Amino acid sequence: MTFTRAIAPLLLAAFALGANGGPALASGAVLPQMVFVSQGGFATDAPPAYAADRLGVVMTGFDGRRLFIAYRRLMGRPLTAEAMLELSKPCCAFADSLPHAVGAWADARKAVPDAPELDAHDIDPYRTADNDPYVYVPNCAPDAFRTAAATLTDRIAAHGAAAPAVRDWLAGQDQVFKACPATDAPPPADVAADAPAWLRADRAYQQAAAALYQRRHADAAARFTAIAADAASPWRERAPYLVARAHARAVAEATNAQKRAQAAEAYRAAAKRVLDDPDLAGWREDIGRLDARVAYHAEPGPRARALEAALLAAPEDAVPAVEVDDLVTLARLHPDASGFTAWVAA
Repeated sequence: MTFTRAIAPLLLAAFALGANGGPALASGAVLPQMVFVSQGGFATDAPPAYAADRLGVVMTGFDGRRLFIAYRRLMGRPLTAEAMLELSKPCCAFADSLPHAVGAWADARKAVPDAPELDAHDIDPYRTADNDPYVYVPNCAPDAFRTAAATLTDRIAAHGAAAPAVRDWLAGQDQVFKACPATDAPPPADVAADAPAWLRADRAYQQAAAALYQRRHADAAARFTAIAADAASPWRERAPYLVARAHARAVAEATNAQKRAQAAEAYRAAAKRVLDDPDLAGWREDIGRLDARVAYHAEPGPRARALEAALLAAPEDAVPAVEVDDLVTLARLHPDASGFTAWVAA
């Protein structure tokens, strides 16, 4: 009885504290909460600790962007919190814009009366990767669908939506886009001998584009070269760039070093023709992007060193995510290429 009377006030006090302090937990003390972290090492429900200048434990399993953020910090070139958060976002704007471009094309073709039914879900801009049937890579770019939609609108305005030649044009363009996921799709058929000149020029461009998507690189380059020489073709100005693009694709998809070197030489010649022509000045920025892709495949070591130098020198608030991804991929494939690639490999 004495023990019970002594402990009773304590029990009452504990009850009072519990009532005033919130719900009591029957399991005892509160344990630390789990924080889920993505494969890349970023917290999924909060900005990364990097943004507060807390590197933590840098794990080799973290994705390349976080490793690059840490590398810049260790090299005395930290990024701003905003730039770090941008790098933590999924890539890429290219893939994000594809559905909109495909949808714009699907909507544009509805203007042709009795056109075969086709909505955006029926159009596949991706093909399977060569080394993994479960990986899909974009084969037809957003600009291809936007250009097709704009061209169809122009042809309808000039010749009428119900004109047989416009219907023929649409059939040819549908066939072009069937080559995006299927490299064995039949190319657009030749037009009739008495077809209007504008349709003959457009069909030549459609057949060249189909060859590009079907990865018949030499054929595509030859067809675009012929278009560039046709003064009457409305595609004459962009054709020289597309010659270079066909060779750049050949570099990326070469199966051995000899073929890659030959394709790279052909690319450099085609790119030089674009850069040397003052009438093609508007394509120089596009050639610069192709230069980067060719160097990535043909000269990975020098490309990795150039990328690292450029990314370390980039402003603290503006680092291009795509170039970071390129550097990281090169680090995995060529660990001795640069300081960053060696650090990642270590």
